[in-house]
Amino acid sequence: MKEKNKSGQAVSKAVSYSRPRLSGIARLCVCMACCFCMLFQTVTCESVVLAADGQASVTFWQLNDPAVFLKQSQSRVCTLTSSAMMIRRTAMLMGNEDWQQITEQSIRREAWSEGTGLKWDFTTYGITVAHKTLASKDELIRMLEQHPEGIVIYNARKPHAVLVTDYTDGVFYCSDPSNDMPVGRYPIAQASITVESASRCWYVKQPSVTVITDSEQNPDGEDPGSGTDSGQTDEVDQAGQKEPGSNGSDPNSAGPADPQDSDDKDAGSTDSEDDSKSDQESDDTEDENADDKNQDDKNQNDNDLDPQDDKKDEEDSAVVYEVDGLTYQILNSRTRTAVCTGQSSDGKSIAVPGTVMLDETEYQVAQIANRAFANAAKLKSITIGANVSRIGTKAFYKCKKLKTVTINAVNLEEIGTNAFAHIHKKAKIYVLSDQIEGFGKLLTGTSVPGTVVVGVNQAAAKSSKAGR
Repeated sequence: MKEKNKSGQAVSKAVSYSRPRLSGIARLCVCMACCFCMLFQTVTCESVVLAADGQASVTFWQLNDPAVFLKQSQSRVCTLTSSAMMIRRTAMLMGNEDWQQITEQSIRREAWSEGTGLKWDFTTYGITVAHKTLASKDELIRMLEQHPEGIVIYNARKPHAVLVTDYTDGVFYCSDPSNDMPVGRYPIAQASITVESASRCWYVKQPSVTVITDSEQNPDGEDPGSGTDSGQTDEVDQAGQKEPGSNGSDPNSAGPADPQDSDDKDAGSTDSEDDSKSDQESDDTEDENADDKNQDDKNQNDNDLDPQDDKKDEEDSAVVYEVDGLTYQILNSRTRTAVCTGQSSDGKSIAVPGTVMLDETEYQVAQIANRAFANAAKLKSITIGANVSRIGTKAFYKCKKLKTVTINAVNLEEIGTNAFAHIHKKAKIYVLSDQIEGFGKLLTGTSVPGTVVVGVNQAAAKSSKAGR
């Protein structure tokens, strides 16, 4: 601002504004407020880190609430549905509040191999699932101690899978995806299979989630997952449409993976499984001889507790054997089953035997692998042995000269997608008389030409009558 001096000239004068001085108490209060804000920010950041690391607090009854569990949308997908439940529980332990979005259908693309079944290893929702041979009940108990999310076990002979949720007070508890079983968690004695009958399992490999609070009383006064039917099913397939896929067999049943088969898509072809197969055989239907089979499986497992079995199976399945112009690989060294994987040389007429000697041991030829004889330009006729239960996806794809197929299988359960696509238009397929009724359903989805004739194997029929 300006003022005039005595001589009348304008001069500048600085004006100073003084700040109010804070008392010692006021300054102390300000410091405490700042410290509180900093502490609040630190705690907030730490809580985010904990949630991201999967250390969320989940109670036992929350993890086993009936709403957590699912029912399979169709037959032959029990392993897929059981895995979806296991992944749901893993997501809950990781603090994922959207765990209900994890369903059988939402994990299908990453977890499922059409025409084969559940993949041995896959990653979905940031969770990696792996597969291994299950040697014994004690091994399952040890695994459950490290995996509160549960373990999927599979009985290849039934075939069926369930999610084992926990081992509490000497009892295994599970959730069975079969629609004939209750919803929720209950003792495995009430399920479709037993622990003793299971030979394989799937488990969460990553992340390692071991944080769960102690068991506490359910607010409703009931045991967690008491088996009360809440009506919870896989919410994706509400329209009632059946999704393609099959799970009536061991994922290894398709034979060793063919690198050409993983994403082989041809114009006009489809990789969807026959929907009608679900009417023919449901993996969750009780077997009339289930008790006998389970006892057999128990005796078998009691004799096969060697921890090296898993490694041995992997080593055996990697070896390719050549016998009489055909190639084979071992499916299971303990059950003595093998898969025919193709030809070692071009031949016009071949026969897949009922049994084969591999490493001086007799194996039943139980399957014909995916694409085993695909594009065999010279192949004109083939005879399939009595023990074959599965013909793989595209097994005879584009065998354009294949004109005679004789199937002597007494218990053929599955024919893979496009198995007979583009064979000779005037081909004839002969099957046993007692198999003819169900064979038409098995052929659906195999893209067999409409002009192919299916008939009864008269020679086999005569041989059968002569033996009576």
